[in-house]
Amino acid sequence: SANFEYMLDGKVVDNQEVEIGVYGGCTRIHVGKSLKIKANKRSGKNKMNYTSFFTNRSYKKYKSLALRNGGNGYSYVQPRWRDMFIQSLADGMNIDKQAAQPVSFYFNGEYYGMMILTERTDEDFVYHNYGLDEEEIDMLVGNGSYVCEVGTREAYDNMITYVSKKYSDDDFYDVLNTHMDIDEFVDYQIIQQYVGNTDWVTNNIKLWRKHDGGRFRWILYDTDFGLSPRSTALDTNMLDFTTKTIKTQSSKPLILMQSCMKNEDFRWKFLDQYLDRLENQFTDEKIDTKLDSIWNMTEYEMCATVKHSDLLDCPGNFDKYHDEIETMRSFAKERKKYVISQLKKEFGLGDDVVSVKIRAVFPNNETPDFKFLLNKREFSGVKYNTSRYSNERVKVEPIIPYGYKILRWEVNNEMVTNEKGNKYLENYLSTVANSEELKVTIYFEHDPSCTLPDNLFLNEICASNQSVLDENGETSDWIEIYNGGDKDVDIAGMTVVNETKGVTCTIPSDKAVMVPAFGYKLLWADKNPELGPLHLNFKLSVAVPETITLRKNYLDKDVELSRIMSTPHNPDESYGRESDGSTSMKLFAKCSDDEGKEIVTSTPLSANGSVICPSSDFVDTYTTLSEKHVFSSGKQIYVQNAKDSNVRVYSILGNVVADKKADSNLFDLNIPVPGIYLVKVDSEIWKVVVE
Repeated sequence: SANFEYMLDGKVVDNQEVEIGVYGGCTRIHVGKSLKIKANKRSGKNKMNYTSFFTNRSYKKYKSLALRNGGNGYSYVQPRWRDMFIQSLADGMNIDKQAAQPVSFYFNGEYYGMMILTERTDEDFVYHNYGLDEEEIDMLVGNGSYVCEVGTREAYDNMITYVSKKYSDDDFYDVLNTHMDIDEFVDYQIIQQYVGNTDWVTNNIKLWRKHDGGRFRWILYDTDFGLSPRSTALDTNMLDFTTKTIKTQSSKPLILMQSCMKNEDFRWKFLDQYLDRLENQFTDEKIDTKLDSIWNMTEYEMCATVKHSDLLDCPGNFDKYHDEIETMRSFAKERKKYVISQLKKEFGLGDDVVSVKIRAVFPNNETPDFKFLLNKREFSGVKYNTSRYSNERVKVEPIIPYGYKILRWEVNNEMVTNEKGNKYLENYLSTVANSEELKVTIYFEHDPSCTLPDNLFLNEICASNQSVLDENGETSDWIEIYNGGDKDVDIAGMTVVNETKGVTCTIPSDKAVMVPAFGYKLLWADKNPELGPLHLNFKLSVAVPETITLRKNYLDKDVELSRIMSTPHNPDESYGRESDGSTSMKLFAKCSDDEGKEIVTSTPLSANGSVICPSSDFVDTYTTLSEKHVFSSGKQIYVQNAKDSNVRVYSILGNVVADKKADSNLFDLNIPVPGIYLVKVDSEIWKVVVE
């Protein structure tokens, strides 16, 4: 164990006992070692005291950290912050990458130069960024072959078996996207290939997935062989490096990319996304801005580090250090032309640039929310302009708004026909950009077979859940949807709106969002939509009534399907329709049976009203919308539906602690002292507990 002290602007913000250990490969030989820092109960607390190590992370409870000596950037390919700079080039891309912060490092009071404080890339990374515990994930590490560090490798092996045998299937891309996050994998490949990181593919690979249907994602780390002519030639063909066996320890790590590049949809998706990143992500301006920002931030500390080079066994020539940085800048800028040339050769592209226009035309000049896939990348708008190199495949797949169907396709103002000469009506069109302009137009008409579900209800709502678990084992607040019809209803594309807070959440496409006939589905109001398709981007208030609506865009109109107004309630109580789909509303409160055993009358995923209190003594626990109701939350006592009534609060000793007239239908009183209180509203009396 060791004492960890973290100072910010001369002030100690963390001082605690931690466990430390040396980590890394060849870089262990350096005087300044890379260290892993772990907070746990054996040495004190199981979390770090300080909560803001990285300003670009919202997470505040760190289990562990890493202190990195720069890896190969320690001495071989300076600067030490090379990996930090390369990862910054991925800002805005869909990649799991480490947050990093340059720091001055002292060990037992002795100066060891500038180091990089980063997130770990083990299971703690997933916990910090996704809130998933070790027991909920699989994690594999690739160094020559893949080793399972957390969970099992069954899902990974299944994925590799699938890609190696099924890459020619028509639905390969869509099925593969259920195994792994293809968009993230492509971005991960792009950044590694662009910077020319040759200490990768058979090394330095980490990927993880959430159990029960999670998709694999890759973590970017240890990239400091990149952007250096010492380790990689400027014109290195990294696409070949990742798909062709070139003196590698094992061909197994190459199988995934090799197989994917044999599939047409994946190939053109990869090209399309790579060319976009070259044009918009790796610009000279962004390269200069990010490099100069880190250089300026670290120059003073690196000056001190270089001056102590004899002790630290690292380069001591400041001019050479500056030259290395400028070489890195030049490499990042000049590499683009080589990559474009290699991509053109691989995909058989010409030098001409083709103007590509995508148009969607709806009847009666309607303009519904329209999205489409272009080479498997999603875009939006009824008018979209872009460009492609000649001979590039252009595949358009409209995401057809509900209530419409395709009337016809046109390419350059000529109707597309099938082999029999009839109108081509498939839900995609694939062509080639081989003229000066390519214009693809999709004409839509109303689909009379599409009707709005008339038996879909926001059925019950709980803003104080303490017992019902979501798929992650969390007790998030929930909203129940009930389908009173005899057909399953897909709620993908519908929106759940918190009208009170002005927040809208669109339900994504996923098999999990199908509400079965005469069945139920729970939506989790936890403000964490990234946790799954049933998780919303807002939370519910336990103290303030909120109006929630379920809506759907239909024939260019925003249609409200159902509405529910929550009413404040105690923990594990709920508010909803008296019976499934009915118009009368009730509070489903907790009560006790004749033996004093607590009964919870809320019924998530079950029929409303199916659990009742056993005797007439508890009839009042079903408070309807117009009845008076008194409850507490924290230090507040709430009186509902009692406007203009006299409200008097007594302590358990009979002392009057509040005496006011309710001025609204949701009247509240602050009671600063915890305890049991009697609340008299006109002639009725309630007993409540203030925490």
